[in-house]
Amino acid sequence: MSFPWAREYTPTNGVMKFLDERLGALSFDPLAFAQSDAKSQLATLLSLVELPFDPSELAAQRKQLYDTRTDVGRSLKEAEGMLASLAEVPEDTPLEEVSLASVLEQKENHDAWVSRAIDSQTRARFARERLDAAKMALEDAKAEFDAATFDLEEATDAILLAPEPVDFSAILRDLESTNEAVRLRLERERVG
Repeated sequence: MSFPWAREYTPTNGVMKFLDERLGALSFDPLAFAQSDAKSQLATLLSLVELPFDPSELAAQRKQLYDTRTDVGRSLKEAEGMLASLAEVPEDTPLEEVSLASVLEQKENHDAWVSRAIDSQTRARFARERLDAAKMALEDAKAEFDAATFDLEEATDAILLAPEPVDFSAILRDLESTNEAVRLRLERERVG
């Protein structure tokens, strides 16, 4: 098989002539291209094609995205480091700090109940003594017997209604550590 154009282009008048005629502006010296640096190669290629975008804008966008990604990664590492440096918070730590004023008010109310219970116990003891004396002299002390019985019932009711004693010294002793744990939990939630 023979190509009609093959006679026009012999090795002497050149394959390069053939390529120059066919490719026109697209022709270039491949050896010179291969030996040039990357910037020159890019400039040569960009001069040969028309792109629907500006490569320098893409490079700027890429750099901006890379810088943003680097900043986010740095911030993440800082946040992870900060979170790791915070002390662990016990599971039963309250969500809010415990108010000293509230605990002191509860203690005051409790102390008042305890005082009333002690008074009631004292009153009950005296009422029993009076009841015994009244029983011995029932005819002489019927009125005293009834009054002592009434006092005994009131005192017994007060004893039954009194709350169990609470050890506020333990609550007050642990108050600062509890509040510290609350602050740590809030800091971990803020950071994490």
